[in-house]
Amino acid sequence: MIIDYPGNVTERILFLGEKTSCVYLKHSINAAKETRGILEASYRKTKDVQKSTQEITDRFMEWVPDGFMPRDIIAMVIGQMLKYIAAQNP
Repeated sequence: MIIDYPGNVTERILFLGEKTSCVYLKHSINAAKETRGILEASYRKTKDVQKSTQEITDRFMEWVPDGFMPRDIIAMVIGQMLKYIAAQNP
């Protein structure tokens, strides 16, 4: 699989070919489900978007290689996802 291929997801899928694209999509869907589960579990535990954002950002920063993405951007994205989950689970 080509990681540094520029473009959006659709362009990547077309570039990779049908068989590889199916694998890519399955992995993407599984990763999205796993991520949502982590977010929901943290929010259920804390009932606080800011605390969960901090907790998950800390955890995420341990998983990714140095220089992957600035911490503040990761925290912003995680915070947005948690706000959505909090709105769904008042």
